[in-house]
Amino acid sequence: MKAILTDITRCIGCDKCKEACYNQYNKGKVCAISADAKDDLSEATWTTVLLVDRGNVFVKDMDQEKPDFPKDVSEQTILSLPQTAFVRKQCLHCNEPTCEAVCPVGAFHKDQETGAVIYESHKCIGCRYCMYACPFGIPRYEWGTPFPVVQKCILCYEEIKTGRKPACTEACQDGATIFGDRDELIAEAHRRIEQEPGRYRNHVYGEHEAGGTAVLYLTKPQVPLDFLFHQRLGVDPLPSYTWQWLAKVPTIGMSAAFAGTGLFWIIKRRNLLAQGEEALERKEPHA
Repeated sequence: MKAILTDITRCIGCDKCKEACYNQYNKGKVCAISADAKDDLSEATWTTVLLVDRGNVFVKDMDQEKPDFPKDVSEQTILSLPQTAFVRKQCLHCNEPTCEAVCPVGAFHKDQETGAVIYESHKCIGCRYCMYACPFGIPRYEWGTPFPVVQKCILCYEEIKTGRKPACTEACQDGATIFGDRDELIAEAHRRIEQEPGRYRNHVYGEHEAGGTAVLYLTKPQVPLDFLFHQRLGVDPLPSYTWQWLAKVPTIGMSAAFAGTGLFWIIKRRNLLAQGEEALERKEPHA
């Protein structure tokens, strides 16, 4: 299975990955509403670059208040700041995606060859279940179209099938985001951590979280990515929890049905007995 490894310690925030994605799929597309102020993702922006500074997360190019952040800092200088980094955000392409599990029309499916969670918009009915279910808050809605559907990164799966790389990885000239076999990228990530332990946080994000993802991250020691990978998710695929509960539904349903039937019989019998006693009482005075 293929994957992407993003090394945040090498990202200079040039936005070439973002521009390549936009030009590949959404060039000229205008959003009906402004992009999300939290991460800049929208129906036309499927990947974005965020600025993380001392635990605060900002959209790099938005006019946001950045407390105590030096206004004249350059992109290259950020690489040397221990608590500051550029972080790319996109669909993480879960190994066992919740969007696929909840979609009632099968608009999502995981492709084991390319690693992509493929989205087929022509099947979408716009129910937005995927938006509520995604633990990473990725899918965006087309609010301004007559027949709206959701949109998200599709990992350029068609290009991968023809032997090419995703547009974002081809555009990155600094080696901050690379494409390859998932197992090989995980091995490369651990090799980098071992060779330069002072440069990297000792964790490969996406290797195990929520069952693993096809988008992996390396980061600086003082720049945790908990805002992308919530620790409360654990390592088990989220759909597994769904099936644990769904598997109990028939038993619970049958038990409830039997209990309801039994309760109905008891109440009905009590009513019949009560009616019989009333009838006897009405007859006694005439005896």
